[in-house]
Amino acid sequence: MASVEMTMQAPLDVVWQVCTDLEHCADYIESIVSVDIVDRNVPELFAKGTTWDETREMFGTQAKERMWIESVSDQSSYVVAAESCGAKYSTVFEFEEVEGNQTLVRCSFDAKPLTWCAWLMNLLMAPLMASTMRKGLLKDLGDIAKEAKSRTKAK
Repeated sequence: MASVEMTMQAPLDVVWQVCTDLEHCADYIESIVSVDIVDRNVPELFAKGTTWDETREMFGTQAKERMWIESVSDQSSYVVAAESCGAKYSTVFEFEEVEGNQTLVRCSFDAKPLTWCAWLMNLLMAPLMASTMRKGLLKDLGDIAKEAKSRTKAK
């Protein structure tokens, strides 16, 4: 499991808007190459059940994963899930308004092995992957913070 947090210089509503903007996040999150919405069988684009294919630059190569919104609590938290290589991945985002028109964002990533092989790989690679995931999450949050601050100034 990897967890990070960052205080962003933008109000909660703006940070939430930036974090949930699936259609445009590839424009401001550097590691995301593209997002293709797969399932819009929900009234809102960002709601439980929304599914998309996300292509990211990782370890010098592009990787594409099918992801979905597992749960949403408006402007408070949401969970993104994916399954790949015998594991289920969950990323939890939590938002808290703090003094001075700022927003604290907490982000945690977890992988649950679904197969024996994935369990063994998790046992061997977890310490290394936790550090790599923390760095990636912090980079994404930094990109989000920059975009949120830019949108706040544009208001």
